[in-house]
Amino acid sequence: MAPSPPAGPTKQTGCHSQTCTFPFLHPPKRRPNFLPANLPPHSHRFTTNIPLIISSCRLFHVTPNTLDEILSIHRAILTISAATNTDARFILAIILQESNGCVRVPTSFYSLRNPGLMQSHNGPATCNEDATPIYPCP
Repeated sequence: MAPSPPAGPTKQTGCHSQTCTFPFLHPPKRRPNFLPANLPPHSHRFTTNIPLIISSCRLFHVTPNTLDEILSIHRAILTISAATNTDARFILAIILQESNGCVRVPTSFYSLRNPGLMQSHNGPATCNEDATPIYPCP
């Protein structure tokens, strides 16, 4: 008799064999029609990029992100994604491109200020104004 395949993740823990998933990393099961169905979900992309997000602040010589800050990034991505009907993977891609996920990324100034994780055009939110990083980042 062949061994039975491993059980799938349980709703309570998300764990099977030696692999665990985290329920808070699963976005709503909404997929815009213009995206191919075979793209990995946002939770997979976010989890895959956690090592980059953890080490991203080294580039800017500021205090590394805390676990709470990383979880706040994730919650904010899901909240904004749902509120604007924008795919969470797109928001994550902008964050990774603009700041590598470092919450204390310096605000760039050209003709206007471009602060925060997404280096928003003339935006108000930053945790590093005038080379003064805020810790922890609210």
